[in-house]
Amino acid sequence: MSLRDIETRFIHALSLHRRKKHRVHQDLTKAHELYQISTMSVLMEGLYDGHTTYEKLAEHGNFGLGTFNSLDGEMIAFDGSFYQILADGKARLVEPSMKTPFAVVIFFEPDIQLDLPNRMPWHEFEILLKQVAPSHLVFYAIRLEGTFEYIKLRNVTRQQEPYAPLGDIVRGFPVLELRHVKGTMVGFRCPDYSSGINVPGYHLHFLDEERETGGHVMTCTANGVRLQIDHTFNLRMEIPEMFVFDEQARRQPPGEGQSGTAGR
Repeated sequence: MSLRDIETRFIHALSLHRRKKHRVHQDLTKAHELYQISTMSVLMEGLYDGHTTYEKLAEHGNFGLGTFNSLDGEMIAFDGSFYQILADGKARLVEPSMKTPFAVVIFFEPDIQLDLPNRMPWHEFEILLKQVAPSHLVFYAIRLEGTFEYIKLRNVTRQQEPYAPLGDIVRGFPVLELRHVKGTMVGFRCPDYSSGINVPGYHLHFLDEERETGGHVMTCTANGVRLQIDHTFNLRMEIPEMFVFDEQARRQPPGEGQSGTAGR
């Protein structure tokens, strides 16, 4: 899908949203900005290096997820603290000078809070969330905190140049299973029209209570968890200039734009 197609779908969906006035609440002061570095489609192509530091990213949100240059771990942020989760699942605080090729953050201000039933598997959680957050046109930020009976996690591994597309390497990422663990899960539910921009549906990362272990959530069963939900109508997306130049270079036919004396 081209960038123009993505933009057209995005604008159409926002226009439809405004016409229907399909809002969770009418207090627009609570509708704030989701801030995103690059797009998921760019990351999928294998562009794993960015120029945005985490010090700069933190100016736009205290809650979110993402990754690091060279895919060196999963990022999770909440309560203003940013963590890097390495391939082995071990977590550490992010240095402000670290950089990201893709991240999504927001200043989290939940407007929905409720306690989930015990032993709630993932498919039941999805049904519940559709009831309490029914709009298919807005972005939801989600926080789950408490005890999880089971969580299956996956973590990216640091890549070496030349980078392969994400789809070619994801099957080799290590998987981690945790049982009877307390911790915090954060992430987003994005609308279908955001395909290519973000991940349609759920994208969640987890960190345990000790801030030692975590990763990208594949599935889970909650057992005594509090759910908090925020939402936003606004998405601000930054496309680093270096990615534009890199894409142009990839599409340029061999030999064009290159200087030399061959054939003279």
